[in-house]
Amino acid sequence: MKECTHRDDGCAVTFKLVKDGLLAPKWKVETGGKPLPKPPRTLVDKKTKATMQKDIDAFREWGFTMYAMLPKDDYEYTTRIRTEVKDYITAKKLNLNYYSWDTLTSFADHPLLTREVIKDDQHPLRVHLAYGILSDVLPINAFAVMSPTLDDKEIKVKIMSSFNQKINRTCDLLKTVKG
Repeated sequence: MKECTHRDDGCAVTFKLVKDGLLAPKWKVETGGKPLPKPPRTLVDKKTKATMQKDIDAFREWGFTMYAMLPKDDYEYTTRIRTEVKDYITAKKLNLNYYSWDTLTSFADHPLLTREVIKDDQHPLRVHLAYGILSDVLPINAFAVMSPTLDDKEIKVKIMSSFNQKINRTCDLLKTVKG
């Protein structure tokens, strides 16, 4: 038995007292029990993502190009980006979460806005979204620092995987289903 619950899960268990003649009697599970439930799974909404894939690819290519030119280590720039996103959300009368402490969280709280930014290559928050995602994906070439044994192809796969995870989360393309 791995875990017990504080509520009735409909699982009746019968124990049998086994005397082995040593210090204390032991209990053995005789009958009952259910298999452990499968944990919920998170799936990507492939239909919605397929409609956005061309725009996501264009945004990714543009974002990787632009990110190289942005001041990544400048605290004032990071603060300005975060403030501009919050001001835009407030001006559009969207529900602003004042407790979100980073730019990416603000976008994740507003997936329709994020989708709009990805689709519109002239959107005023396009740089902000690229900065928010890529500063999480590429923190000072973290993949190469963490694992110096990785080759360029493996690093690219890890970066692309991380980018896709951020896009899926911020665009609300994930759904949880029962296991």
